[in-house]
Formats: sequence, C-alpha cells, structure tokens
Amino acid sequence: MYKYSILIIFISILFACNTGTENNQPTNDDSSLKSDVKNADIEAIIEVYNIHTANPDSASIEVGTYSEKAVDRYFSKEKDRGVVKFIDINFDDSANKALLDKFEIANSGLYIVCKKTDKESIENLTDFAFLTAEDEPEMLMQAIKTNIDDKLKLNKK
Repeated sequence: MYKYSILIIFISILFACNTGTENNQPTNDDSSLKSDVKNADIEAIIEVYNIHTANPDSASIEVGTYSEKAVDRYFSKEKDRGVVKFIDINFDDSANKALLDKFEIANSGLYIVCKKTDKESIENLTDFAFLTAEDEPEMLMQAIKTNIDDKLKLNKK
C-alpha cells in the first residue's frame, strides 16, 4: 500500500509541475522537425525516446516495451501522421553521441520531447519508468499517455 501511495504522489508531482526545459534556440542536429511540420495544422511534434545500452537489462527492456505499447495503443493515428514518434536509441552506438550529449545522458532512460516551431521541451520520465515498468506497466503506459495528451493540446491552440 505504501508503494502505491508513493507512486501516486510521484505521478501527481510529475504532471502537476511542468518541469520540462525550454530551449529557445533551433536545433541544428535534427532536421526532422522541418520535414514533419509541412502541414500548418501540425505545430507540435512529440518524440518518445527509449535510450538503452547494447545489452539492456530486464528493466530497460520493459521500459522500452511498454513505452512503445503506450504510443501504439493510444496514439496510432498521431503516429501514422508523424505527430507522435517512438524512437529507440542504442546508448552504445557512437552515431547517437550528439543526441546523448544534447540530453546530457549517461545511462538508459525514457524522455518525451515536444518540439514546437523553434522551441523544445524535454520531460525526463526515467526514474518513474524504471520504478513502474516491471511491476506496474499499466501505470507507466498511463503516465506516458497523460504526458503526451498534455503536449498534444498545443496543437489545438
């Protein structure tokens, strides 16, 4: 019971405080935003990054599996349109060094990035994801859904 209380408090704090960082500089290392924002109706692009090592442990595998399931289950239409993306990143691949430096990543993690015009916000869900993925995967999937839903509201403004 204590575990569930802590998780509920953590979720409430996580989503009550929009702790994402804003970056007012355009990102030069990712041209996908320009190609995805061809339609004037689509302003915000949400990317769910699952970052793991070449030989992930069971917790990392679960985080990736349930994160991708959440995107597929709740956002299949948005995924087809390119508004929501699930991106699996191998931490050990040197080709991903620029992205890892950008997020200041030193370990496996789960990040939800919202790109709108030249601004970008990054939500780090790593701690919550690793706390819930193995024992409470539905809670993790619901948290991802809530986070993405909040970011998709930017498209309706």
